[in-house]
Amino acid sequence: MQDLTQRSAEQTEALLAYYGLPEELPPSRTTEQLLSAQNQALTEAARRAARQRPDPWDVADYLLKFGIALAGVVGGAYGAKAAAALQAARAKSTALREIVRGNEIFKRRNPAYAQDFKQAQAGQSPTTRQLVAQMK
Repeated sequence: MQDLTQRSAEQTEALLAYYGLPEELPPSRTTEQLLSAQNQALTEAARRAARQRPDPWDVADYLLKFGIALAGVVGGAYGAKAAAALQAARAKSTALREIVRGNEIFKRRNPAYAQDFKQAQAGQSPTTRQLVAQMK
């Protein structure tokens, strides 16, 4: 039961990182309150609000493209250097996005290896874990 509770807490953290908290927290002192229609309605409202948020990957990509275009307008040696640095950052961002998506697909298709996968990632810093959770 303790392991199950721990897994549930980990999954809840990932869900909160992805969806965010609802504006109104439901009462949750009993199991009946957790499973109530009011709680389910608040959960669905939080999901809808999360779907309306822009994809952070798309926002970052847009900002990098804008920066590259701005550097082109500025021109000169500094503009060329800035454009090259932003182009490299965009390529790294795209690669990281592909890796995270590929990892998620692998875990969904191979649930037997999901725990091994998580153990392999256990050496990541808290900052990296937080960034990856936000990306998911």
